[in-house]
Amino acid sequence: MSIDIHYSKLTNSHKKKIILFFIIVICLFFVNLIFNHHEQNSILKNNNYFIAHAGGQIHNHNYTNSKEALIQSINNGYKYIELDLALTKDSILVCVHEWKQFNIITGSDSLYSIPTIEEFKKRKIHNSLSPITFKEALNLKDRHSYIIVTDKISDPNILNKYVPNIEKRNEIMVEAFSLKDYYNLKKHKYIPMLSLYKMSFQDIFNISLLNFKDSNPIEWIVVPNINKYSTSNITPTKLSILKFLTMGKVKVAMYSSNDSIFFKKHLGKSIDLIYTDNHKFNF
Repeated sequence: MSIDIHYSKLTNSHKKKIILFFIIVICLFFVNLIFNHHEQNSILKNNNYFIAHAGGQIHNHNYTNSKEALIQSINNGYKYIELDLALTKDSILVCVHEWKQFNIITGSDSLYSIPTIEEFKKRKIHNSLSPITFKEALNLKDRHSYIIVTDKISDPNILNKYVPNIEKRNEIMVEAFSLKDYYNLKKHKYIPMLSLYKMSFQDIFNISLLNFKDSNPIEWIVVPNINKYSTSNITPTKLSILKFLTMGKVKVAMYSSNDSIFFKKHLGKSIDLIYTDNHKFNF
């Protein structure tokens, strides 16, 4: 059976109601379009969504973890700044993406050598930028309002030497590489972020179950951007399912993107924080 309506047989009153209905639908469509456009643009200006990746881009250079990049990101309004950490030959914690890359960008002939702190401080990154220790980064944080996000080192016994004040540890987000790491960092009052390169539906179920059963749930995870890391299987759909099952209790940080279209589509929905090299807030 089909429903066949002849517009010509409708009364004028019905015709007016139908026309009014379509006018309202069209108006609501455009209002929603304008609202979404405004909301998406406001996301691009909101520093609660962005992490300056490896200190942030400076002079078109990424991954410098330099003092100048850190200061520039602070001045550009970043609330979250990521710094990669490594130990020098004499066990001083410094900001370095990894030693081979550091030796290349500082012009060292020994690609795989690990410098002492004295050698580290003498180097120049790309001939002009200054390497920075973790202690110096913490001193800058005390003078400015930003949250340090760390990578590479997740041992609280190392971090605690530089952050003895327990109250200051809740301003430092640390990438954890196992559940053991995660809970150990949490015990020491840092904000841990569980690193996941791949995530099955079983993992989603397990994290969701953990968050309902455990009084000490997983609150942050760090995942790769599948558009950049094709060997990962973590999609925005999986992240949305995880958020739904945990009622939004699990927050997601993703590395990395400089794509404003990607930001508008996913930030505030399946992703809570994005690592980025060169996003400008335009306050």
